[in-house]
Amino acid sequence: MNTKTITFFENLEGFLRTRDIVHGVASEVLPDRLVEKYESVNTEKAAPKQTIDANAPMLKQLDELFDLADEIMPVLNEFGKRLVREASDNMLRHDTEMVQQGSTKFYIYTSAPIKSRLRCEAKVRDEYDGNTNRLVDVVRASLVVDSEKYLDSFFAYVFDASRKNEITIVRFKNRFKYPTFSGYRDALFNLLLKSPTSDRTMVVELQIHLAQIITHKEESHKYYEFFREFFAGNMDAVEQRMLLLERMGRNIVHGKNLGYFKLGLSKVIEEASLEQLSGLDHLLGDDGIQDYLLAAIVARRKLVLMEDNGVEDKKSLLDAKMKLGYHIFYSACDTDYSSNRLEIANELVQSVKNAYESLNGPEDPSTIEAELLMLEVQVNLGYYDSDRMEKDLKKMFALAQKVLGQYSETRIQSAFVLGIFMRDEENWTKGGEGEKYLRLAYTWEKETFCSDSEYSYELARLLLTYDHTEALKILREAFKIEIKSTGKNQYCKLIAGLYHEALQEAIQEESSNSALREELEYLKEQMPGCDDSDSGSDSDSDSDIDSDSDCKDEQQVQIGAMSDPTPLSEDMADEVVDSCWKERKWWDELSSEERAPAESLGYNRISWEL
Repeated sequence: MNTKTITFFENLEGFLRTRDIVHGVASEVLPDRLVEKYESVNTEKAAPKQTIDANAPMLKQLDELFDLADEIMPVLNEFGKRLVREASDNMLRHDTEMVQQGSTKFYIYTSAPIKSRLRCEAKVRDEYDGNTNRLVDVVRASLVVDSEKYLDSFFAYVFDASRKNEITIVRFKNRFKYPTFSGYRDALFNLLLKSPTSDRTMVVELQIHLAQIITHKEESHKYYEFFREFFAGNMDAVEQRMLLLERMGRNIVHGKNLGYFKLGLSKVIEEASLEQLSGLDHLLGDDGIQDYLLAAIVARRKLVLMEDNGVEDKKSLLDAKMKLGYHIFYSACDTDYSSNRLEIANELVQSVKNAYESLNGPEDPSTIEAELLMLEVQVNLGYYDSDRMEKDLKKMFALAQKVLGQYSETRIQSAFVLGIFMRDEENWTKGGEGEKYLRLAYTWEKETFCSDSEYSYELARLLLTYDHTEALKILREAFKIEIKSTGKNQYCKLIAGLYHEALQEAIQEESSNSALREELEYLKEQMPGCDDSDSGSDSDSDSDIDSDSDCKDEQQVQIGAMSDPTPLSEDMADEVVDSCWKERKWWDELSSEERAPAESLGYNRISWEL
């Protein structure tokens, strides 16, 4: 189990705990749900924008925006203070202290400083693709009230001002009615205000908070940001997957000891339904944590459950076995190509490929995918005759071209695996067949999906030996896509490490190029540690997965069950377990005298393998 998995589930536990707290507070302080009558608003049906000349250079655009901010800030402050006074029938003042959180005091009205130019430049560059007009929070303020009554009257005042054309509501997010997935509640108005000294207008941000909820904002936001980054900003994916994880149980982490964590996780895996196991497998695999050993354990449990439930559809069972083989193979790649796991994957995938072929023939897409994975495993095992492997890989490439559609990932993978093999066989020769097929995989991936970091990485590794300019271009593009779409995952770290190496080589050749040096500093800022030689490694240190790949003899063992009528003491049981671990014994290799102490300490097959 890798550290990213543990961090993920620790954050999950914290997320669920703080969300429950915020839900409870909201139920107490918003009993009448008065503000739920206000629907969210987006008059432009898109993200609000400023009206700065988009054709001007970015620095000039920012100059204009900051000049305008100086004019608009007093307008927002005047409106906010008047809102407090009039919406409360002169019962409140804008500088009334509402709540104190630690050393931080919150007042009814707070005018934030104009956002710093440095932060604005970074946001335009990194998040808005150079579009300065998307900066709508340069001028911003917040309101904090302590009752549902004032919350309702403040909302009403803003909408009434809009009807009177004193302001224009460009966008309104009512997160009291539609909370964030973390449960946090507030309201966000984007208002269009007029300058008092010119005919210009500017979009500003006004937030409205409830005092009893804002005290939980810092902790709630910490988990919100963690999962938003983990799911790469795809908030629909966040909500769907968090709901799935919540249904699977809240007690994955119930102690600081790693052993307890593993027992809690094993209990979730054991008790999960087939649908939940599929979701957990997706979360742990390519699009999530990328803990392939744990994903293999989940896939193995899913296969057992399918067999126990009497699933008779051969294709479904073969698909489940194929998924298991895939995860075992990639878990081997995570641990310096563990020969034991590669052997298991080879045997399993070969049997699946033969079964697919018997069921649907050699040109069935599932057969092609299984045979390609089998060949990839065998390349990594070194079990091949070079001429025969080249012939087989080219046959699979041609078959994928013939049978599979343009957008098939297996078609792209066939070019990639062939490219890796030929690159190594040709000793990384410039212009060879290795480069040809790697370029095909890279180009097809860009055309069909988006640039895949693995394809970019391997092509750039080859190009870096003789053309660092093109390698740098590929890595620059791949890093930009990777950090936006997947967050700082394993592939992103690999890309960042090679990107760092390419920049250093370029700087050595062009020592006076300040742009390259700035680019290197930006990379280090985005990915601290990218210059470490092992920055791309996120391997686990667990023992290999059980070699019983068919998984047909899985036994459900009650925690605490004992087969020995004379139980050992806990210390003696620990000694037996430690001895078995040192010998790297699988669960099925334990004798009854060894298994009984393990069971007395709470272990079963899944938690032992974890």
